[in-house]
Amino acid sequence: MLSQKIDTALFLVSLLLAGCAEEADSQRGDASVANNLPDAGSPAPACSATIKLLDYKLEPKVVSVPRGEIVLCAQNDGQAPHDLAVRRDANTTLGRTKTLGPGERDRFTVMLEAGEYAIYCTQAGHESLGMKGTLTVSP
Repeated sequence: MLSQKIDTALFLVSLLLAGCAEEADSQRGDASVANNLPDAGSPAPACSATIKLLDYKLEPKVVSVPRGEIVLCAQNDGQAPHDLAVRRDANTTLGRTKTLGPGERDRFTVMLEAGEYAIYCTQAGHESLGMKGTLTVSP
């Protein structure tokens, strides 16, 4: 009788642990979407352009991509925190990475029509120090 109660208790504990693991997996999935990262089971979309963030410039400074869904990838090769953003005009940021520490990378996806866009670092004062460039989207 005692061994039957122990078996039942072990079974209930295993069910509880399985439920906690599923919840943790779903929370990790939500975080990956928020961080612009692909789900663990799907491949990362190819970068339309990769931009190095340096102290205090972008390389390359001028980027050309075809219109449509654009994946901008950034790598912080500087010593200060940086990010990468794209805007059409002074008041509208269309997408950006998280703030990256030295050596970190991030990406974001944005749908863009043909035209010229500004790429820049949103950290205080960095754009005025030279962390800016041009993204040209071809028709």
